[in-house]
Parts: sequence; C-alpha cells; structure tokens
Amino acid sequence: MPKCDTKVGEDDGINKDSEYYGKVFDQMLNIWQTNEKVKKIMLDEKLGKMAATLAGWNGTRIWHDQGNRTAARELLAPVYRWFTEGFESPVLKEARALLDRLA
Repeated sequence: MPKCDTKVGEDDGINKDSEYYGKVFDQMLNIWQTNEKVKKIMLDEKLGKMAATLAGWNGTRIWHDQGNRTAARELLAPVYRWFTEGFESPVLKEARALLDRLA
C-alpha cells in the first residue's frame, strides 16, 4: 500500500511491476503471430461471430427495455438463427427466452 504522505510525482512503489506485467500482457495478445494453434483459435470465424453475438446482446436488451421490440428482435433474431448447435447453453437459452418475449 502506498505511503499516505507520498506527494504527486513521487514513486509510491505501487507500480513497480507494471512494466513487467505490461510486457506479459503484450506477449499474450501477440502470441497468435508465432503460435499456429493460437492463431487458428484467434482467427476462427465461428468464434469471432460468437464474440460479436455476445457483444450485441446488450443492444438488444436496451431496445427491449425502451419498448422498441421490433428493433430488438431485428438485432437478435438473425444472430440466433446463425447458430446450429449449443442451444442448451445458458447464453443461447437466454437469447431464446428474450426472443420469445419479443414475439
């Protein structure tokens, strides 16, 4: 914990490992460039679509909460139809329940 009497601009010791962890973080982000297995996962189209899907659900909920059911359904329905498996997963069950409420 930093000393309470530390003045602005003085090193309080709290970030002594920040450079190391910054380098580790950068290496983790860039490992796809040197490891073919990681590259295959990072650039997988299906995983990318799944991530995009999950990111868009907040927008669906915002439209739903504002009473704009049409916009919410138009955003979520095409994404849900993209999936061909995994319908028992909690995420897709939640999406189905939301689509049912929007019907």
